[in-house]
Amino acid sequence: MIVCGEKKRPGGKLVKVCLNVEDGIVKGVLITGDFFVDPGEEFEKIIERLERIEVPIEYIEEEIRNAFMELNDRIFGIGIEEIIEATRKALNELNK
Repeated sequence: MIVCGEKKRPGGKLVKVCLNVEDGIVKGVLITGDFFVDPGEEFEKIIERLERIEVPIEYIEEEIRNAFMELNDRIFGIGIEEIIEATRKALNELNK
């Protein structure tokens, strides 16, 4: 099942997280929005790290924090908390 969540940062910046979840495991991740990462290849590595994580939000939050801390000074337009909040909203869609 594919679920998506969005978070708009004060000032207008938006991040959207879509997760493909099968049998309680994240099989695919797409993070889009009003931001950029330099270098972009590092962002792709982080997306790969987030795939195959078990669904409880605590696991995903921890992995997002760990992965994005490495990019914290190279991601522009959004922050880690916005990504986590958009991910929470996406996962809430699983319970509907």
